[in-house]
Amino acid sequence: MIPDYSKYSIDELEEVCSNIDNHKYPDRYEAAKLQLESKLFGENQRLINQEESYNKQASETLNVSRKAHLQEFFPTAITLILGFSIWAHFSIQQGQGWTGSHSILILIWFALALIPQLILHARYSIINNAFHLKQVGASISISSKTLTRSFNWDDIEKIDIYAPSSRCFGFIRFIPSENYSYGKIRVKGEKEEVTITSLLDQELLWLRWLKPSVTDCHWRIICLV
Repeated sequence: MIPDYSKYSIDELEEVCSNIDNHKYPDRYEAAKLQLESKLFGENQRLINQEESYNKQASETLNVSRKAHLQEFFPTAITLILGFSIWAHFSIQQGQGWTGSHSILILIWFALALIPQLILHARYSIINNAFHLKQVGASISISSKTLTRSFNWDDIEKIDIYAPSSRCFGFIRFIPSENYSYGKIRVKGEKEEVTITSLLDQELLWLRWLKPSVTDCHWRIICLV
């Protein structure tokens, strides 16, 4: 007797298809497989309809502002204050003087914490220099000093997001470079992808919600583009 797989969830059906012996129980396997394909198709259509409904009403304007630069650099200020406090503690209160092994360790820590961020910030600033992004419904336009592009939401073929694993999994960010992430939008019929950095779209929230059905996340230690 074949179970009523229509009552199974997608996760349960995936587990059935993975564990069932399709040679011993071919009818059950085919029934579970067909039901899984049907539910996946229905879920995908629901997601697409949800995206279309959202983007018909969407209205967003993004640009690289002074506030964006300050927000991205905020972890650096915390690192500098913490490092200086540790250095001052050993230099003054512990009587180790202004030079010594503690100063070398602090300098190494500063280098590891700050140099990657300075490189990322400079690179992101160049990529999204004077960028102005505007979305009105399904129409998206991007302009800068050297670039003017317009495309429709329906023409978005793929979105790849590159972010530190600490951000994607909600972990604490230990170094300033973990505050930086970027994404790439691939548009049908166009060879050059559109790069959106966290200076333009902090936390990449707009990009994450733009078209989830074609969006993939990739984890990186440092998101250098």
